[in-house]
Formats: sequence, C-alpha cells, structure tokens
Amino acid sequence: MNNLFNWKDNCNEIVLAFSLVFPVYILIFFGLKPLTQGLAYLTYFIPIIFYCSRKIPLRLPKKFVFLWVLFLFLWVTPSLLNFYSGKLESDLVKLPALFVHVVYMSVMIWTFAAITQSESSDKKNILVNTLGLVSAMLLPLALLILLNGIYLKLWSGVNRPLVFSSSPHFLSEVSLILVFSLVWVRSIRTKVLIYVMTLFFLTFVVETRSTLLAFSVFVFLLSIIPRWKNLIKLFFRYRYGWIPTLLVIPFVYKPIVAFVSSTLYLNSAARGWNSGLTGRVDVWIKGLHSIHENPLLGLGYWVSPYGYQLDTKFSINNPNFDIHNAWIRIAVENGLPLFTFVCVLILATMYKIEKFQDHYSRAIFYAIIIVLCLTTRHLTINLLNMVFYFVAVFVLMRNKKK
Repeated sequence: MNNLFNWKDNCNEIVLAFSLVFPVYILIFFGLKPLTQGLAYLTYFIPIIFYCSRKIPLRLPKKFVFLWVLFLFLWVTPSLLNFYSGKLESDLVKLPALFVHVVYMSVMIWTFAAITQSESSDKKNILVNTLGLVSAMLLPLALLILLNGIYLKLWSGVNRPLVFSSSPHFLSEVSLILVFSLVWVRSIRTKVLIYVMTLFFLTFVVETRSTLLAFSVFVFLLSIIPRWKNLIKLFFRYRYGWIPTLLVIPFVYKPIVAFVSSTLYLNSAARGWNSGLTGRVDVWIKGLHSIHENPLLGLGYWVSPYGYQLDTKFSINNPNFDIHNAWIRIAVENGLPLFTFVCVLILATMYKIEKFQDHYSRAIFYAIIIVLCLTTRHLTINLLNMVFYFVAVFVLMRNKKK
C-alpha cells in the first residue's frame, strides 16, 4: 500500500484516482443535482492539466484517435439531427447534458490513454495501481455509508434507507468499486472481511439485487475460475468427505430456499419472479418498439420512449419508467449505428481479455456489463462507467501480456 502512494513512481495514478473519487464525496454529501454534478466532475480536468504541466507530449495512437472521433460522431450527430428536426418531442433532447458528457469523458479517457501509452512497461500496471488508489481513497466513505446504513436499517427501522440521501444504486456502485480495487490487498482475511461486509450491505441494507449479482460474478470470475483445476483436484481428494454434506441437503434445502426468497423478495408481487424483473421487461419492450421505429437516429440524448408521458423532473421517483438497460437505452436514444459500434468494442475487449488471460480485467468488465444491463445508466461519466471505459482502453491498447 505504501508503494501505491509513492509520488515519484505513481504521481499520474494518484492524480487520476483523486479526480475520480472527489466527485463521489461531493455527490454523496451534497446531492445529485445537475449543477452539483457539473461542478464536481470538473476534477476530471485535473489529470490532463497535471500531465501537460510536466511537459510530457500527449501522444496517442492514430487508430485510437480515429475510433474516438468516430465514436463521438455516432454519439452526437443523432441528437443534433433530432433536436433541429422540429418533430414532436425534439425539444426533449438534452444538448447541454450531452455536451458536458462528451467534453468531460473525452478529457479523462484521452488522459488515461496517454498515460497508458507512456507507461507501458511490463513492471507497471496503471489500471491496478489506479484502482488500488481509488479503493484506498473510497474506504473512509464506504465505512461511513455502511455504518450509517446499518443504523438506519436496524435501529431506525427504515426499509432500503437512503444513506446520506443518496439512491441505493449509487451507494451500491461505490461498494462495488471498492471491491474491484482490492487486488492490491494481499491478506486473504482482509479480502474475505470486505467481501462479507459488501455482501451484507448489498443484500440487507440497500437491497440492490443487480449490483449483488455483479458482485457475485466478480468474485466467481476472479477467485474461482483461475483456480478451477485446483478446486476440482481438491474436490476429488476429499470426495468421501462430501458424502455427509450431500446427505444433509434434503433437510436444509427448504429453509435455505425460503430464506433466499424472503431476503431477495423473489415471491414479492412488485419485485419477485412474476414482476417482469421489477417492471423492467415492459419498458424494454417499449424501448425495442422505439428502436424499430427509429433505427438510425434514435430519439435523441436523454429522450425516453414514453416522450411527454414521462415527466423527467420526477423520473427518479418513478424509476420503472426509465430504461433499466444501458445497451437498449443507447440504441433508443442514439440509434443502431452507435449501438453496433459499442458492441464491437465490447467484443474486441472481451477477445483481448481472453487472449491475455487477464482474470482481473475480465472480472471487472463482465461485472459492470451486468450492472449496465439492469440499471438506467447510459454513456455517463460516473465512477462505475469510467472504470468500465478504463478497462476497455487499457486492454485494447495493450500489445503484450503484463
């Protein structure tokens, strides 16, 4: 841990981590109003200012520059055409929000790509170092969130408490990022302790099942898959010891199923098996109909397929009207060209992850994909999305195994 905070060796990563974490503290304690977010995320300019102040040339591969310009073209053009088309609901396109996201994201991603390009030695993994620093900076906040959540849940009896007035999904994403960054922790006991605390927080305090699923996939891909051969050998070595366990299963099966169903609300009318993934399926179908009607240009940035039927000022209080799937939402708002481009980049990232057998990047990348399949995210600049972009850039810019 001391090595991570060595300014001489990791100054770029320290500045990157600070610029990513500082907005999280601001948004937790001061709320998620657009103006607050716009000011908080100004820290994304700090890394490039610091990088340029060291008089290091901002060199990027031509292929990266071309793909990024193409990405921005596919992202911005549909919204501009929809906004100036004069058709019904064109005034719902949020060009200022689009401009902020394009500028802030471009600045941060370009800086990370430049640092990755300049620090490409086998002995240094900028992704691991940056996320390790992120976790260290997030740890005090994570502990405050956990303690405050437990207090509201157990002592005050608040169901799914809004810790520090923040949404459960936002809080759960902070916990997930903390878990992602534990690769620098060598103590198995410390990792297990944080895993258990995160599992408790996601299951019993904020009750975010999408993040809980992503957490489970992350732990499985990082801790089980790389060791599956050893685990199989261990199973057969102690195969006779499993017989008593198998005999007990019929007696504990029903209580376990009942506990899981109760904890995860599987039998609930609003959140259970028959709820259409808590109303998500109905909105997905609505989104697919919208894609069929507007395949090339979509509806425009931040425009819901419900149009004027959705009062955007109160959509946070009616989350089931938002598309809880980032990929469908990209196609709905920006059309199939951008959706296809994003899918190709994701598949390319997956291919290189498997090529290099990068278990750490695989676990993070797949876990975030699951979160984005079940939440209202888009191409946003929040911490979880930025980690997703960082993994993709780091993997795709890599030419040899690190």
